[in-house]
Amino acid sequence: MTEASKADVVGSADTSRQVPQEELTLAEFLLARTDDDRIAANEELLHRSRKSRLRRWDGPFDPWRTLAECDAKRRILQQLASMEARRSDFWDDDEWTRYITLKRCCGELAAIHSDHPDYRQEWKP
Repeated sequence: MTEASKADVVGSADTSRQVPQEELTLAEFLLARTDDDRIAANEELLHRSRKSRLRRWDGPFDPWRTLAECDAKRRILQQLASMEARRSDFWDDDEWTRYITLKRCCGELAAIHSDHPDYRQEWKP
């Protein structure tokens, strides 16, 4: 099965963008890790659907929940990416507070992947 057909099972993963590590933003790094999770969940769904027609999952890993988590993370990360793209020295205090809070929260999410080769120490919370 190709990467494209895996991503088409539920949702989509953007695996087309290859960015050098030093240019990777926090949002891009986390979006890529979220895509990894989405692909793993889709693979699990495909594997289980071949074994059984049941929609109920008995194990601790629920691919449907993982896909929902990926969607939620993607929405949060799109907010960070949007703020990074339009970051300005002219923001008011509320906008800076939102940006810093969002970036800190995403830094916590990134720390989960601190053993990944693309993880940058500057993202460490």
